[in-house]
Amino acid sequence: MGRKLKFYHKKNSERKRQAAKLNDVGCPPKRKCKRSVNLDFSKSLLLPEGWVSNLSKGTLGLAKIVTKEPPVITRSLSVSQNGQWILHIHGKKIDETKCAALHSLPNPTDDVQSLLVLVDNLNVCPGHPDKEYVSMVECKKGRIKSHNGKVVAKLDDYANVLFEGVSYESTVRPVTCELLTSKTTRCNFCLFYRSNLRAIYSNFKKDSTARKASNCRPNSKTNYKHLGTPEKHKRLTNLRTEVARARNEVKRLRKRIQDSMEKNAVEVDEDLDGDMHAIMTEHQNVINETHATDSFHRLFWEEQLKARLKQDSRSMRWHPMMICWCLNIKLLSPCTYTALRSSRLLKLPSERTLRDYTHWVKAKPGFQSEVDCQLTDEAFSVPLDNGNGNHLRQYVCLVFDEVKIEEGLVYDKECGTLIGFVELDDISTHLNLSEKRQIATHMLVFMVRGLFSSLQFPYAQFPSCNLSGGSLYPLVWECIAHLEMLGFKVLAVTADGASPNRRFFQLNSGICKTKFTYKTTNIYSKESRPLFFSVMCLIC
Repeated sequence: MGRKLKFYHKKNSERKRQAAKLNDVGCPPKRKCKRSVNLDFSKSLLLPEGWVSNLSKGTLGLAKIVTKEPPVITRSLSVSQNGQWILHIHGKKIDETKCAALHSLPNPTDDVQSLLVLVDNLNVCPGHPDKEYVSMVECKKGRIKSHNGKVVAKLDDYANVLFEGVSYESTVRPVTCELLTSKTTRCNFCLFYRSNLRAIYSNFKKDSTARKASNCRPNSKTNYKHLGTPEKHKRLTNLRTEVARARNEVKRLRKRIQDSMEKNAVEVDEDLDGDMHAIMTEHQNVINETHATDSFHRLFWEEQLKARLKQDSRSMRWHPMMICWCLNIKLLSPCTYTALRSSRLLKLPSERTLRDYTHWVKAKPGFQSEVDCQLTDEAFSVPLDNGNGNHLRQYVCLVFDEVKIEEGLVYDKECGTLIGFVELDDISTHLNLSEKRQIATHMLVFMVRGLFSSLQFPYAQFPSCNLSGGSLYPLVWECIAHLEMLGFKVLAVTADGASPNRRFFQLNSGICKTKFTYKTTNIYSKESRPLFFSVMCLIC
């Protein structure tokens, strides 16, 4: 207890003595002596090879320059008047407290020469300059992130690094790299991080191999513009192999069906057809009792019975539900529908009858009001890509292309005219009246595609021969005018890189003469909306 009291009195007396010094106004506080370094000797400083010096505003700057194109400062040392120094390696500031090679150096320092020699003798940590690691980090946009999104390593291509006598342009460094080391190998942090980098590369290699394999599959949905040239060739090779395999499978199945038909098929003659008719008539009451009046099974039975009672199949008037059912089979598999009709086991509408229901607008050259109505109905019935926003259905793109057709004239018995001559706009028709009419060799087709919906509608077609950019100009703008009047907003015109199409784009350049015209003003829009031009790149 006595020892504790003695310590307390001693500590209390010391506090009183310090308070008396602070309250004494007559005694000014002592000033600390600041260290000062004479920088006038910079001219006599012995600089190692490759180092340059510069004295400006009381700061001595020392830098080591690597002579390459262009020259690069790999190490820089700045010493101020009070002896404080700052070191940069490959453009990054070094924290001497975190660098093991600089722990023995005082900061501030009095001996600049010794500091410079030590910095020059230390080695730059090479990091991980392995080719596979560098290419992996380049694919990851120059950095590696952890699971929480924090950057743990970066790609350093500031200057060449030397490792085992070999110079590398780029290397991978963890963010904790010391950059300077007294060893001839990597720093401790890079040695510790190498096992993690090896595991990251192993996972990246597996993902990259799986991704490349999936992109080269025939059923891959990856766009060709995201593939490299080797991947494109491999994918096309796989597509050709898949098509050849499918063709062989179709041939095999077709031969198998044909052999089975020759061995096991039974031809329905008139006697058997009469027996079937008798059976159907006899069991009519059973069908009426087992199936409801509004069921499709009963309707199908009645239609078959009615068709068999007709002496001439052309006098048969089919029920709309029967037409819809046959259209469904026809659109799913035309060969199946043909096989069902040719078996004569079932009485079905002819393909010509079904065609009247699918081709209800007579195809004519030019623009038609019936096609306008069909386009408007279909544009507002197809689903949108994002699922909402009906106003987005108005934004469309106009695509046109010229396809090769078989030359020849066809007589139309309905209107009594010959079909197959060149028919473009009215101006071109009047100019060609005095000349011999040409037989069309190509068909110019305009298609309307939705920008925010799955709309794909063939809008108009024009028989053509030796089409020029001047002939395209009025046709395209007339098509845009029709679409704008229907309520659509044409934002782009797309075509391939044929010379008439490029000439058409040049005719829309106006005053601004550029190498490639990519937009113009849509003269038929109310809000002076721009119209963009684009060229399709076809990959064969």
